[in-house]
Amino acid sequence: MIAIDSKCGGEVKIFMDVVKPEPRLIIMGSGWIAQATARYAKDCGFEIIVVDDASTGKQEYFPGMTVVNSKYPESLKGVEIRSSDLVAVLHGETPFELAALRYAVKAKPAYIGLLGSGNKAKKHKEQLKSEGFDAKVLDAMYAPIGLDINAETPEEIGVSIVAEMIKKKRG
Repeated sequence: MIAIDSKCGGEVKIFMDVVKPEPRLIIMGSGWIAQATARYAKDCGFEIIVVDDASTGKQEYFPGMTVVNSKYPESLKGVEIRSSDLVAVLHGETPFELAALRYAVKAKPAYIGLLGSGNKAKKHKEQLKSEGFDAKVLDAMYAPIGLDINAETPEEIGVSIVAEMIKKKRG
Protein backbone atom coordinates (compact mmCIF):
# COMPACT_ATOMS: atom_id res chain seq x y z
CA MET A 1 0.00 0.00 0.00
CA ILE A 2 1.16 3.50 -0.79
CA ALA A 3 0.20 6.27 1.61
CA ILE A 4 -1.12 9.45 0.05
CA ASP A 5 -2.05 12.78 1.58
CA SER A 6 -5.85 12.66 1.31
CA LYS A 7 -8.36 14.65 3.34
CA CYS A 8 -11.13 12.10 2.81
CA GLY A 9 -9.39 9.40 4.85
CA GLY A 10 -9.76 6.79 2.11
CA GLU A 11 -7.19 4.38 0.77
CA VAL A 12 -5.75 3.92 -2.68
CA LYS A 13 -4.64 0.47 -3.72
CA ILE A 14 -2.53 -0.02 -6.80
CA PHE A 15 -2.15 -3.41 -8.37
CA MET A 16 0.67 -3.99 -10.79
CA ASP A 17 0.89 -6.85 -13.21
CA VAL A 18 4.39 -7.25 -14.59
CA VAL A 19 4.30 -8.17 -18.25
CA LYS A 20 7.41 -9.85 -19.54
CA PRO A 21 8.06 -9.63 -23.25
CA GLU A 22 7.91 -12.93 -25.10
CA PRO A 23 11.39 -14.05 -26.05
CA ARG A 24 12.25 -13.45 -29.66
CA LEU A 25 14.64 -15.62 -31.63
CA ILE A 26 17.36 -13.65 -33.36
CA ILE A 27 19.14 -15.77 -35.95
CA MET A 28 22.52 -14.60 -37.23
CA GLY A 29 22.89 -16.30 -40.60
CA SER A 30 20.50 -17.36 -43.34
CA GLY A 31 21.72 -20.65 -44.80
CA TRP A 32 19.97 -24.02 -44.85
CA ILE A 33 20.23 -24.62 -41.10
CA ALA A 34 19.05 -21.08 -40.31
CA GLN A 35 16.09 -21.51 -42.67
CA ALA A 36 15.04 -24.80 -41.08
CA THR A 37 15.50 -23.43 -37.56
CA ALA A 38 13.47 -20.32 -38.38
CA ARG A 39 10.59 -22.35 -39.86
CA TYR A 40 10.32 -24.67 -36.87
CA ALA A 41 10.74 -21.87 -34.34
CA LYS A 42 8.03 -19.81 -36.06
CA ASP A 43 5.71 -22.84 -35.98
CA CYS A 44 6.42 -23.05 -32.24
CA GLY A 45 5.34 -19.45 -31.71
CA PHE A 46 8.64 -17.57 -31.68
CA GLU A 47 8.91 -14.14 -33.25
CA ILE A 48 11.90 -14.41 -35.60
CA ILE A 49 14.48 -11.84 -36.65
CA VAL A 50 17.07 -12.97 -39.21
CA VAL A 51 20.28 -11.00 -39.76
CA ASP A 52 22.57 -11.71 -42.73
CA ASP A 53 23.84 -9.84 -45.76
CA ALA A 54 24.14 -12.99 -47.88
CA SER A 55 21.98 -13.71 -50.91
CA THR A 56 20.02 -16.18 -48.77
CA GLY A 57 19.11 -13.42 -46.31
CA LYS A 58 15.98 -12.50 -48.22
CA GLN A 59 12.36 -12.21 -47.14
CA GLU A 60 11.30 -14.95 -49.58
CA TYR A 61 13.28 -17.50 -47.54
CA PHE A 62 11.81 -16.29 -44.25
CA PRO A 63 8.09 -15.60 -44.81
CA GLY A 64 6.32 -13.88 -41.93
CA MET A 65 9.63 -13.06 -40.24
CA THR A 66 11.70 -9.92 -39.91
CA VAL A 67 14.78 -9.99 -42.15
CA VAL A 68 17.67 -7.56 -41.85
CA ASN A 69 19.66 -7.92 -45.06
CA SER A 70 22.10 -5.04 -45.22
CA LYS A 71 25.83 -4.53 -44.85
CA TYR A 72 27.15 -6.71 -42.06
CA PRO A 73 28.21 -6.20 -39.27
CA GLU A 74 26.88 -2.62 -39.37
CA SER A 75 23.38 -4.06 -39.74
CA LEU A 76 23.56 -5.39 -36.19
CA LYS A 77 23.14 -1.86 -34.87
CA GLY A 78 19.56 -1.92 -36.11
CA VAL A 79 18.72 -5.03 -34.06
CA GLU A 80 17.99 -4.50 -30.40
CA ILE A 81 18.65 -7.63 -28.36
CA ARG A 82 16.57 -7.78 -25.17
CA SER A 83 17.51 -9.75 -22.07
CA SER A 84 14.60 -12.12 -22.75
CA ASP A 85 15.72 -12.91 -26.31
CA LEU A 86 17.40 -16.00 -27.68
CA VAL A 87 20.27 -15.59 -30.13
CA ALA A 88 21.39 -18.33 -32.52
CA VAL A 89 24.64 -17.76 -34.41
CA LEU A 90 24.17 -20.06 -37.39
CA HIS A 91 26.51 -18.60 -39.98
CA GLY A 92 29.73 -20.61 -40.10
CA GLU A 93 32.29 -17.95 -41.04
CA THR A 94 34.58 -16.86 -38.20
CA PRO A 95 34.49 -13.06 -38.77
CA PHE A 96 30.69 -13.10 -39.00
CA GLU A 97 30.39 -15.30 -35.90
CA LEU A 98 32.74 -13.17 -33.82
CA ALA A 99 30.90 -9.96 -34.76
CA ALA A 100 27.57 -11.61 -33.88
CA LEU A 101 28.91 -12.92 -30.57
CA ARG A 102 30.44 -9.55 -29.63
CA TYR A 103 27.09 -7.88 -30.23
CA ALA A 104 25.07 -10.56 -28.42
CA VAL A 105 27.36 -10.88 -25.40
CA LYS A 106 27.13 -7.13 -24.75
CA ALA A 107 23.32 -7.41 -24.68
CA LYS A 108 23.31 -10.42 -22.30
CA PRO A 109 20.30 -12.24 -23.76
CA ALA A 110 18.67 -15.24 -22.10
CA TYR A 111 20.34 -17.62 -24.56
CA ILE A 112 23.25 -17.54 -26.98
CA GLY A 113 23.93 -20.58 -29.15
CA LEU A 114 26.72 -21.15 -31.65
CA LEU A 115 26.69 -23.59 -34.56
CA GLY A 116 29.86 -25.63 -34.87
CA SER A 117 32.24 -27.76 -32.91
CA GLY A 118 33.17 -27.49 -29.27
CA ASN A 119 36.69 -26.62 -30.38
CA LYS A 120 35.44 -23.66 -32.44
CA ALA A 121 33.39 -22.45 -29.48
CA LYS A 122 36.40 -22.75 -27.19
CA LYS A 123 38.55 -20.66 -29.56
CA HIS A 124 35.85 -18.01 -29.96
CA LYS A 125 35.35 -17.82 -26.18
CA GLU A 126 39.09 -17.48 -25.58
CA GLN A 127 39.37 -14.69 -28.12
CA LEU A 128 36.39 -12.77 -26.77
CA LYS A 129 37.54 -13.15 -23.18
CA SER A 130 40.96 -11.79 -24.20
CA GLU A 131 39.12 -8.78 -25.66
CA GLY A 132 37.47 -8.18 -22.28
CA PHE A 133 34.00 -9.61 -22.93
CA ASP A 134 32.00 -10.97 -20.00
CA ALA A 135 33.35 -14.45 -19.20
CA LYS A 136 30.17 -15.42 -17.35
CA VAL A 137 28.01 -14.74 -20.41
CA LEU A 138 30.47 -16.53 -22.70
CA ASP A 139 30.67 -19.57 -20.43
CA ALA A 140 26.86 -19.86 -20.48
CA MET A 141 26.85 -20.03 -24.29
CA TYR A 142 25.32 -23.17 -25.81
CA ALA A 143 27.95 -24.60 -28.12
CA PRO A 144 27.57 -26.69 -30.05
CA ILE A 145 24.01 -25.41 -30.33
CA GLY A 146 21.07 -27.83 -30.14
CA LEU A 147 20.22 -30.96 -28.22
CA ASP A 148 22.45 -33.91 -29.01
CA ILE A 149 20.15 -36.13 -31.09
CA ASN A 150 22.78 -37.15 -33.65
CA ALA A 151 21.18 -34.77 -36.14
CA GLU A 152 22.67 -34.75 -39.64
CA THR A 153 20.42 -32.86 -42.07
CA PRO A 154 19.64 -29.13 -41.85
CA GLU A 155 16.07 -30.02 -40.85
CA GLU A 156 17.20 -32.38 -38.07
CA ILE A 157 19.71 -29.80 -36.82
CA GLY A 158 16.93 -27.18 -36.88
CA VAL A 159 14.71 -29.45 -34.78
CA SER A 160 17.52 -29.99 -32.25
CA ILE A 161 18.15 -26.23 -32.00
CA VAL A 162 14.48 -25.34 -31.54
CA ALA A 163 14.06 -28.14 -28.98
CA GLU A 164 16.96 -26.72 -26.95
CA MET A 165 15.45 -23.24 -27.10
CA ILE A 166 12.04 -24.50 -25.99
CA LYS A 167 13.75 -26.26 -23.10
CA LYS A 168 15.48 -22.99 -22.17
CA LYS A 169 12.30 -20.93 -22.59
CA ARG A 170 10.24 -23.29 -20.44
CA GLY A 171 12.93 -23.59 -17.77
